[in-house]
Amino acid sequence: MNRSEKMEITGTRSRESLTVGFFGVGFERYWDQFPGLLDELMRKHEAIIKKLPDWNMRVIDFGMIDNPAKAYDLVRRAEAVNPDLIFCNMLTYATSGNFAIIVKSLRVPIVLVAVQPMQAMDYRKAST
Repeated sequence: MNRSEKMEITGTRSRESLTVGFFGVGFERYWDQFPGLLDELMRKHEAIIKKLPDWNMRVIDFGMIDNPAKAYDLVRRAEAVNPDLIFCNMLTYATSGNFAIIVKSLRVPIVLVAVQPMQAMDYRKAST
């Protein structure tokens, strides 16, 4: 669907009042092990958000969820804004404690997004 086409939304809300949430998940212990990784992942996260269609909707970026405390905080913040849809950006490895709390607690459709930014890994230079 291109931006000039109309999107029909069923239910009580109109297109103009949609609220969409985004959050990325990662593994907090990686940030000290791999300097610059968090910044790189957040740039990729922001790039995904910018790909949203140019519709008149409210977009809320809940940021990086990389530990259970942040997951519980996201639940509280999401309940306060009552989003219609949430995207979980699977940026890197994350434990279930980082995102299952959110999926289990919120009564909102959640779309898991896992985008590989490279066509293929350079396995000759890959490591754990």
